[in-house]
Amino acid sequence: MKKNVLVGMLIILINLNSGFGQTWLDKAGRRADTIVCYGSDEVHRSFIPPPREFLLKGGNEKNKTADIIVNYIGFNTAAQEAFEYAVSIWETMIVSSVPIHMEANWTNMGTGGVLGNCRAGAYYLGLYVGGINPNAYYPVALAEKMLGRELTGADEPDLIANFNSIANWYKGTDGATSDTQHDLVSVVLHEITHGLGFIGTMDVDMQDMGSYGFGNGRTIIFDHFLELLPDQRLTDTLIYNNPSIQLGSAMTGGNLFFPGAVQMKENNNSRAKLYSPATFDPGSSVYHLDEAQYSPPNADSVHALMTPFISKGEAIHDPGTVTLGMMADWGWIHTFIDHKPLVDREDLSTPVLVEAEITSDTDFYSDSTYLVYSYDEFETDDTLVLGPAGKEDQFEVIIPVDISDRTISYYISTQDDYGRIYTHPSGGPDFYHQFYVGPDTVKPEIEHFPIEFMLYNNDSLKIKAAVTDNLAIDSVYVEYMLNDIAQNPLRMNHDSLDDYS
Repeated sequence: MKKNVLVGMLIILINLNSGFGQTWLDKAGRRADTIVCYGSDEVHRSFIPPPREFLLKGGNEKNKTADIIVNYIGFNTAAQEAFEYAVSIWETMIVSSVPIHMEANWTNMGTGGVLGNCRAGAYYLGLYVGGINPNAYYPVALAEKMLGRELTGADEPDLIANFNSIANWYKGTDGATSDTQHDLVSVVLHEITHGLGFIGTMDVDMQDMGSYGFGNGRTIIFDHFLELLPDQRLTDTLIYNNPSIQLGSAMTGGNLFFPGAVQMKENNNSRAKLYSPATFDPGSSVYHLDEAQYSPPNADSVHALMTPFISKGEAIHDPGTVTLGMMADWGWIHTFIDHKPLVDREDLSTPVLVEAEITSDTDFYSDSTYLVYSYDEFETDDTLVLGPAGKEDQFEVIIPVDISDRTISYYISTQDDYGRIYTHPSGGPDFYHQFYVGPDTVKPEIEHFPIEFMLYNNDSLKIKAAVTDNLAIDSVYVEYMLNDIAQNPLRMNHDSLDDYS
């Protein structure tokens, strides 16, 4: 039954629904530490050219799969051209339908030993953006990719980076870096990677006490992969207390690894080794690849971009499959489940149809795409296969509901070709959708802020309200009086979503 709703001007309403705005998302209140790229005085003349994908696409604007828009502050022409070249490489290596806004500052950082740093502008909880881990925070550029829409806009950059104006830079794009210079293209690629998610909250204090997190029991997605021994994650509080000396030792013992499913499959089933020196450095520890294993002249130097130090003469224009695999693991290769949750209904005159659109940056198993539902909030459950709905990427199934006055909980699940399980909502069955079949006893909720006064010579007054209901809204009216005399109710216009005026 659709409902007619009356909005009384003098009623104060308490129960509010914020809807799908930014307040709907859990945005981390504290920034993660800025990660630094150090310039080494060692000389390693080497050049790793850009990835084959970039070279085949020729840097053509039409061939890019992401759009990184940079606000340059203080850059000269040569530095900006090198920066744009690095940006164009990343624009062919990641996929996002949402523009990535970046602020880049060319600034005196006080010492030539620090080449640059970068951080994400904000972080959003995986539960609300479709992350595979509902309790981890995701950097905003990745959160926007997974959600498929802007969260912050151009005025609040997704990436914020600084580059040292007094460093001795090579600003060419051909990798011909001299023995006395550091390659700017390499450092820009390196710092963008940090802003895209090669970052976290791990820390060790002066008493060797290790800790992590934003103070609310949650941390950034990168941190959830960290381990020493296989399958013993640093964020598993049954193994490592947070904070603890044991956790500090794990971050400074030289044997810290990233074991993501994609990274391992693409790199001979080997865990990526991370930089974890005996003395913790908040600017470089944990959130770089191991210097000894991946830097020139070692055999694994094709992956050297994300080591903590860049040597003179070293030019690395390819992120490498280790870094790309890690990025895929924390979300840059993603599977999308688009589903409009079912709402309450009064009767069973029509089938309870569940519909979803499922797409992926890789392959997913359509025959392993399920609806899992329960009549007792997942104390017990049943599973149905979602079948093709007649259109590409469209799937559907009918939930069997044969009696009224019943609450049904459910989530949708699918698996990609790396074995990763995605659910809608994220984190099923711990999180799930729910709807009720039976008599409608739920009142609509109205959000309205009364206007206390108006100028006497105005001849009209605009009333606004946000109105939601568990079923649907038919009409919304304003009842009002002039000089204590009741007037005919006015029907409000339906502006958009839950908004009326």
